[in-house]
Amino acid sequence: PPSPDIRVRVHTCKGSVRKRKEGRTAEEDNMRKFITAAFAVSALTGAALFAPDYVPLPRPVEAALVEFRSFAFARLYGTFFLKYYEKEARAYKEEVLSKAKGKVLEIGIGPGANFDYYPDEVEEIYGIEPNPYMVEELNKIMDTKMHEHEGLSDRAKHGQVTRGKFKGAIQTGAEDLSQVESNSMDTVVSTLVLCSVGDVEKSLAEIKRVLRPGGQFLFVEHVKAKESPYNKIQKCIENPWKTIGDGCHLTRDTGSLIKQAGFANADITDFNISEGFFGGLLPHIRGVAVKGEE
Repeated sequence: PPSPDIRVRVHTCKGSVRKRKEGRTAEEDNMRKFITAAFAVSALTGAALFAPDYVPLPRPVEAALVEFRSFAFARLYGTFFLKYYEKEARAYKEEVLSKAKGKVLEIGIGPGANFDYYPDEVEEIYGIEPNPYMVEELNKIMDTKMHEHEGLSDRAKHGQVTRGKFKGAIQTGAEDLSQVESNSMDTVVSTLVLCSVGDVEKSLAEIKRVLRPGGQFLFVEHVKAKESPYNKIQKCIENPWKTIGDGCHLTRDTGSLIKQAGFANADITDFNISEGFFGGLLPHIRGVAVKGEE
């Protein structure tokens, strides 16, 4: 039977589910809402959405399903992810991204959610984004006229200033950064991206290639759970989760892969973005990996 801390009481006679157990924080409730909504989308669209992971499909059908996954994720990202996840991750992202400087290449830039976190030491920002619908969202944001600073929060003001340093995005995956010159970037940033790339080792090799000697790779990633029952649950829900997250894998040991990628130094810290069940289900790492001098 499930342990008491994760059991949800269902009152069938009233047709209701108690939303909050005693001691559960509002942050945990927000995370529950996000994950529940994401799984609802998966259920409503049916098992066929993640059928490519189970059975062969005609190529046109598989291509259409992959296209839909990209579209759905881009919409979910703006509706739920930015609203709930960014609130929980803010302090950790501020800590890591405050180290960015010089020319920055952001892998999986999405709609530019990290603009608010970059410090003044950043001179130019370039992006990589494989999802065409995310590129559309980013272009909409960049085309929107900047508001006057009066009445904006300090974070919003800073984000608008940083936005002016953005030089453009390339629609490609992290495995192929051939359009970026070797030894050309001071900083490469990845936040929740290595979970969904097709080839992590190749992506890390490309990240290291484009960094200048002494350049830094900054990352915040969710990773494989080390403890039971969380690792078992991750394995069970991985395939539908990949549908929800546009190819996102729950069971990747990304920290170990970064350590094995040939950086001169990799400083990695484990952390949970929230307490309780969902914190254990989505453990994270954050850190800095430095390219050695050549």
